[in-house]
Amino acid sequence: MAAMRGLSNLSEETFSAEKKEEYLKILKSADPTLEDIQVEFNEKKVEKHALDSDDLENRAVILKSVRVDVKSTHSIYDKHKAVDRSELPFLQIESNGTIKLLDILPTIFDALSTGNILIVDEIENGLHPTVVKKMIELFYNPETNPYNAQLICTTHNILLINEAVQRDEVWLMDKNEYGESSMKHISDIPGLRSYDKLGQKMIEGAFGAMPNIITNTQ
Repeated sequence: MAAMRGLSNLSEETFSAEKKEEYLKILKSADPTLEDIQVEFNEKKVEKHALDSDDLENRAVILKSVRVDVKSTHSIYDKHKAVDRSELPFLQIESNGTIKLLDILPTIFDALSTGNILIVDEIENGLHPTVVKKMIELFYNPETNPYNAQLICTTHNILLINEAVQRDEVWLMDKNEYGESSMKHISDIPGLRSYDKLGQKMIEGAFGAMPNIITNTQ
């Protein structure tokens, strides 16, 4: 994930011209004025770091530091008509959510291209629900997921449970007063009807898995 408004997953290998076009399709859903992004990878000087004297071969470790510089091109509108374009420093003007999105996209598309399992904790953090929904839909679409990659994620966003995933793929996690966690498959809950809104049921506490809010009334 993006940390301190930086990019940890972006590299020359993950930012080819073909992959950039795929990233832009998702990024534009977060920033509609975005037209293009340009990424430069600047490698700082190479240093040698000697290992311990116990190393019989007296080898040295080569240290490299790569700085990622991202610029984005945006449309400028006048009375709802595009009249010009402007190049801006991506990491300075974009929101934390959009920066995080650019950072996680290489990991998502790597999983899709290899058929791997991707695990994301709290996938909705910093991202608009519709953007997260688009990310999840990539795994349902056989064109974008030809090798049956699997996404496993945790979320507190009930909109995703209502609209983005199939209900037989939802598990609920609950924690009791002793700190013990338990999971249950939503299809195992008795009395659940096909037309029930899962998110609304969760808010009402029908499935448990609700935090106990302690208030001081004194």
